[in-house]
Amino acid sequence: MSILGAEMTALQIFCLALVAAYGLEIIIIQAGAHRYFSSRRQAPVEPAPYPGVSLISPLRGSDPGTADNLRSFFRQDYPGEFEILFAIEEESDAAARTAQKVLDEFPDREGRIVFSGFRPGRAMGKNSNMIAGVRAGRHPILVFCDADVHLAPTFLKAAVAEICRPEIGLAFPAPLYRGFQNSVAALYGIAYNPVSILIHGAMASYHRLKTAIGAVLLIRREVFEIIDGEALLETHNIGVDILLARAVRQAGYRIFLLRDPVFMQLPRQSFKGLWLHFHRWFVTILHYYPGLAIFFLAFSFPLVWACVFLSLSILRGGSAIPAAALVGAVIGLEASTMASINVRWLGEKGWGRYLWVVLIFEPIFFTIFLSSLVFKKIRWGGRTWKIARLPTIPKEGP
Repeated sequence: MSILGAEMTALQIFCLALVAAYGLEIIIIQAGAHRYFSSRRQAPVEPAPYPGVSLISPLRGSDPGTADNLRSFFRQDYPGEFEILFAIEEESDAAARTAQKVLDEFPDREGRIVFSGFRPGRAMGKNSNMIAGVRAGRHPILVFCDADVHLAPTFLKAAVAEICRPEIGLAFPAPLYRGFQNSVAALYGIAYNPVSILIHGAMASYHRLKTAIGAVLLIRREVFEIIDGEALLETHNIGVDILLARAVRQAGYRIFLLRDPVFMQLPRQSFKGLWLHFHRWFVTILHYYPGLAIFFLAFSFPLVWACVFLSLSILRGGSAIPAAALVGAVIGLEASTMASINVRWLGEKGWGRYLWVVLIFEPIFFTIFLSSLVFKKIRWGGRTWKIARLPTIPKEGP
């Protein structure tokens, strides 16, 4: 065997090993997530009385579904006091009109708009709004909720019962996208939903949960003050969910994944919006957890490695049938994973017509991942950002 032939054989074995590792990973992750979300442990002792809640929604701009999402905040079946604070950076923002319209629809509920103001060189955008909401809020439970999230009426009651447990420092639900009406939106959801529900569910099941997703975050004000949460928000505009989770764990508290997800409507999406979001996602995560670059490369793109295996088989002149079968098996596994999530959690009809995007989503996201290794500036909220270094953040605990 020539040196080139030996190298090609070694590369084929390497690709095959990565695909096999992905298959094992999926089995472990799905088993863990299923166990976590299926096991309804004994409900926590309900607080008596339920503490007051300040629900803070940082707003910027207004989409067609924003008003309906904001209405869901007011329709909470919560037995205690709660206020809703719409935190907006500038009065000219279209979000202010939407927020005021919704406030006028619920005159019997406590809610108001808080303007944070634009402050160049300081916290901006979402972080600035969160700070303004915390300062304006008057209750001991803080709930940060994005405007694209629709809350079920029972969400607040169930979630607050968990965050009131003294060992829990931060709680969050797994957000899921649904309502796809174009292929890019489906592509977005196919990439995001498995990470959100399966990986976080598995980590919670195996007691390895170290971070949170920032769509909805619950934290007691006392914990927020212990970790100096306002300083974290003030000095780091990107990756606030990772930063808060890290600081909470460093302070000796647990991160808790709520067992009921929340949903976000994503009827349509542009390819540019998809690219910018996932580029930001990769850059942010790899900034705080650089070791995950190897994990992403090895375990997140099995179709890429299966296609490399197929290409090498063709180049070597051997039978391509086993390699093509491997590619088909990977596509089938990824399609079945998305289908299982849709059937169990989203409960929508017509989703099957978008399953074809499993044929293209890996090459696209592999390209986005590679770009995140080179291009570190990100685009978010109409601004270009570069993530600050981490001198003020305590190192990750054991």
